[in-house]
Formats: sequence, C-alpha cells, structure tokens
Amino acid sequence: MVSLMQLGPAARAQAVKQIGEQGAVKPKYGNKRVKFKSVQGFTVTADSQLEKGLFEWLDQEMVAGRVKWWLPHPRFPLPGKRVSYSADALAVHTYTLEGPGVPMERIAVYDAKGMDTQSSIRGRKQVADLFGVEVELVKR
Repeated sequence: MVSLMQLGPAARAQAVKQIGEQGAVKPKYGNKRVKFKSVQGFTVTADSQLEKGLFEWLDQEMVAGRVKWWLPHPRFPLPGKRVSYSADALAVHTYTLEGPGVPMERIAVYDAKGMDTQSSIRGRKQVADLFGVEVELVKR
C-alpha cells in the first residue's frame, strides 16, 4: 500500500482529484453519521440520527438524575476469532425502591436499529447467553 505522502506532487494531485471525484461511499442503510457532544464532556460519532437521539435521551436522563453515567459503543467479546458485538450504549440507571427508599442501580445496554438483521439478532442472543445482559433494542 502506498501513502499519498510517498507520491510526487503531480501524482499526489492526480490521486487527490480522483478520490474527490469518487465521492463518499453511501452507507448501506442510508443513515448519516453525526457528531454528538455529551454532557459528560466527550464527543462521539453516532452512526445514525436514531443513535444520536438515544445519546441525547441518555444525556437528558443524566441531567434529570435517572442515569448515573453512560458509555458509547461498548464491545462484548464473543466466541471465535476476533468476533465481538458492539452495542450503541451502556448506561447505569438509578432508582429508589418504594417503601424502604433504598437507592438502586441497573445496568442497561442499548442498540439503536432502523433495520434489524439476523446477524444483530444472533449477536444480542449471544450477549444474553454469555453475559446475562439483555440488549434493549431502540427502534424508530
């Protein structure tokens, strides 16, 4: 593989022109990637508007005190060579038990899907079987 920086000025200009003419590759399901800045201070790229909406909701829940913290794109290693399931978010929800008023926490894993696939269904089932975590599907 050759880096653009290894090319001479004329060849580099020609390569840059050709790359620009090809344009960006359209995502498989027509989604648009967008940057999102969390109230926690980090910036993450959401793979779709639906995923960005999930991130916005989790931030709103943090501000309201119902989510302690959340992480984008957690990965769960699965059996096989270099196989993993990547969800969209992992969050720690806080709530209080009625009666005794005991503060509790619940971990939730979310995956935003405009279109669910067999591969995704299989991955969520494996995550549930291996880690005891039910991935909650977020749909349009």
